[in-house]
Amino acid sequence: MVVDEKGVEKRKKSRKIDTLYPIPQERVLLYNERKKGLIIADLHLGIEAEFAKGGVHVRSRTNELLNHILSLVKEHKAEYVIFLGDIKHNIPGTSMQEYMEIPSFFDELLEKTKEVHIVKGNHDGGIERIVPDGVCVHGSDGFVWEGLGLFHGHTWPNEDVMRSKLVLMAHIHPIVKFSDGRYSIVSEPCWLTGKWTTFAKKKNENLDIDGEFADVIVMPAYNEYLSGSAVNEPGRQLIGPVMKNKVFDLDNALVYLLDGTYLGDVCSLTKMLEETQSHKYKDKLPKQLSVHKGVNHKGANVQRVQGIGKGFEEEEV
Repeated sequence: MVVDEKGVEKRKKSRKIDTLYPIPQERVLLYNERKKGLIIADLHLGIEAEFAKGGVHVRSRTNELLNHILSLVKEHKAEYVIFLGDIKHNIPGTSMQEYMEIPSFFDELLEKTKEVHIVKGNHDGGIERIVPDGVCVHGSDGFVWEGLGLFHGHTWPNEDVMRSKLVLMAHIHPIVKFSDGRYSIVSEPCWLTGKWTTFAKKKNENLDIDGEFADVIVMPAYNEYLSGSAVNEPGRQLIGPVMKNKVFDLDNALVYLLDGTYLGDVCSLTKMLEETQSHKYKDKLPKQLSVHKGVNHKGANVQRVQGIGKGFEEEEV
């Protein structure tokens, strides 16, 4: 996953990362430690029912998501699938769509794999009553699987998870935002790779701060219908105790697109977006616009942008 020189050195130090691969153009990790398996986060099955409440009617994608996962299981000969929380979407209860679709979803998955694991997310209240008996449901504080620490992210991970050399989490639905400095803003789902900070020591005194700190990967949401949190948004406030308490080193985390493109660290991307947005009217004005600089009634330096047939817009400089 890490392609620059510094990242390659990190991969050599961490044996576990060499057995964990993001599948190109997918929001899925392939883990190949002793036996192959897939790791997926944030399914949010039944989200279409919430759309319907708002007057937007779209067909259910549950079967489509299932068939795609089954195709990946077959292609990569996966023996198990682990879901990092938020299997269903509706909270606090369970919708009729979820009651109807989730049991058969996992029945078919169990037929094609040897094991299916779920780490409970904040949307998964009562999930044990819906999924078949063959599915292993773990608590929201996570569990350790073949050396991997796994948790969803809406609660604190347990000590065993935090002490793992490689930790996977989800919950924030990470995306990266791009702007052309004028009118167009687009976003793309992304992977984050980073480390715990020294603040983690306050939560878990048994962590070896002086030794090699855990590598942490934040997974993108699997369901494309979901919105996301822009990790490079200036002034961002991400959800979950790990993010709110700065236990994850977000500023220095590395950002990758689904095709494996390395974009840089979050801090640099945030500065880039902030600079682009602050120059929205400075350097890339249409020929029909003119800029007038001066001082407004508050005494602040401003530039006034005048367009044909429009009034003035003021932007502090």
